[in-house]
Amino acid sequence: MTLALSVGDIACTTTALCLAYQNLGQATVLIYTTFAHYLDARNFPDGNDSADPMQEHLQGLHESLAPQFRAT
Repeated sequence: MTLALSVGDIACTTTALCLAYQNLGQATVLIYTTFAHYLDARNFPDGNDSADPMQEHLQGLHESLAPQFRAT
């Protein structure tokens, strides 16, 4: 499985992070893999009793983002 990370560069924040932290190599990303009916209750006006906050896992980035980094 190949993972891809897409981020917006609002106010050059991502660029600044890449410059300050070696292109974010060895970063850890928290990934939420879930269906809408398991999302956090605060996203639903009437609450969501079936919300499950444990639907998450950590994924390490083992290579620099520089080769894939491009301005759009």
